[in-house]
Amino acid sequence: MVNYSPITRSIQSMIREKLGDDIIISAPELLSEYASDASKLTFAPELVVCARNARDIQVLMELANNYNFPVTPRGGGSGPAGDFRQTHEGVVLFTGG
Repeated sequence: MVNYSPITRSIQSMIREKLGDDIIISAPELLSEYASDASKLTFAPELVVCARNARDIQVLMELANNYNFPVTPRGGGSGPAGDFRQTHEGVVLFTGG
């Protein structure tokens, strides 16, 4: 099993610096919106990145590889089968537009 790093303030600052504040969600009251899909299985993320394009995804994945934090992709969250299941904290990569 892989031991992932938590999203420290330093890592969060690097993500914000590389991607900009406008696509980062970190407020606890907003994170809960990204904690499940239509199945209602929940696991709260530490941070959400709302990707605008392929470059955002590339930058986030490079940071995740360099700093060993997990990234869970998420679309619109409408699936009732529980396909969106975070198994670790970390970043939810929102691609649902």
